[in-house]
Amino acid sequence: MKRLVLILLMLSAIFVQAQEDNERRVLQDSRDNAEVYRIENIHKIGFFTLNASYDNYGKTAFGLTYGVVKRYGWYASVMTNFNFKGFQTDYNCDADFFVGPDYPMYTGKDNFTSLSVMGGFMYSVNRLLYLRAGAGFGAKILSYELNNKKQVKNATESAMGIDLSVGAVFRFKKLMLSLDCVTTNGKYFEARLGLGINYKR
Repeated sequence: MKRLVLILLMLSAIFVQAQEDNERRVLQDSRDNAEVYRIENIHKIGFFTLNASYDNYGKTAFGLTYGVVKRYGWYASVMTNFNFKGFQTDYNCDADFFVGPDYPMYTGKDNFTSLSVMGGFMYSVNRLLYLRAGAGFGAKILSYELNNKKQVKNATESAMGIDLSVGAVFRFKKLMLSLDCVTTNGKYFEARLGLGINYKR
């Protein structure tokens, strides 16, 4: 009789354990299916935004960003102030404006060149929020015009090299709003604000 009771207790314990294991598997399958459904039902979208920037030297620039994203994605952007005279400088100076004892006189006219070409990756947190990071080429060049029409670049306040960016994009139905922080060689820092639209791909 004792053996029979012991066998029944063992069988009961095995049955309970098997039932608990099955419930755990069903729950895990349900969670996995929910995650797959959530990922598969994130729409792939294309978007573009018109952008404006303001940096720590008080300079502005304007541009365009285009991208495609589902769970992961990419984007590319270009920004400029449409002044490219900084790429044609003939002399360099520092913050005291000294070039040399025999250079032509400074006319008092300044030029500032701003250019940024960048690409990067995006990640969808949900249907409303996307995070992104990117890198590319950037130039911020302050120059002065001389009376012989040549340009002197202020090397102290100019930077040309790598642009690095981190930001976020917010989606409101068909509207896209972006906010990015960008640095050029760690010297220029700017905030970029973008507004545009998105569409399903």
